[in-house]
Amino acid sequence: MSRYIILIIAISLITLNVGYLCAGEKEGLQRFEETGFFLMITLAEGYTVEKAFPNDSVIEPLNPSKDFKEGIPEVYSVFHFRPNMTGFELWVRVVAERTEGFSVDKEIGWDAVTVTAGESSALIKLPSPPHGWSKGEYLAEFFVNAPVTINLERVIRFTVLAHD
Repeated sequence: MSRYIILIIAISLITLNVGYLCAGEKEGLQRFEETGFFLMITLAEGYTVEKAFPNDSVIEPLNPSKDFKEGIPEVYSVFHFRPNMTGFELWVRVVAERTEGFSVDKEIGWDAVTVTAGESSALIKLPSPPHGWSKGEYLAEFFVNAPVTINLERVIRFTVLAHD
C-alpha cells in the first residue's frame, strides 16, 4: 500500500512540474526559481479551475498580463506552488504607485486566502479601488502566513492603461 502511495505522489509531482514548465513559457506569466516558495504567480483578467487530483484543483489564468485596460472589472492573481504538507495563508496588498485620483503610494487594500494541505494552486482577487481600476501604475505585494515585512515573498508591478 505504501509503495502505491509513493508512486502516486511521484507521478503527481512529475506531472505538476512538466505542466509548470510549459505554463511558464506563455507570454505574460511571471515564473520564479523553483527553489522559491512560488513556482509561478500570474496576474490575469480571469481564471479556470480544473480538477487535477482527488484533493486538489488546478487554477489556470485567463488572459495573463501585466497591462490591463481601464475599467476592467477584476484583476486576479493565480499562484502555483509545490503541494504542501500543511496549510498556510496567502496575503496580497495593493498600492497605487502613480495613479490618477490617488496620492503617491496610496494603499488600496488587502485580501487573503487560506490554502489547505495538498493544494498546488490558489487564487486571490486583487482589491480594487472604490471606483474601479483607473489609469496608472500599481504594485501588488504577496505575503505568506502574515502580512508583515519579514513574510514578503514577491512584489509585482502592473499597469492599467487608458481606453483606446
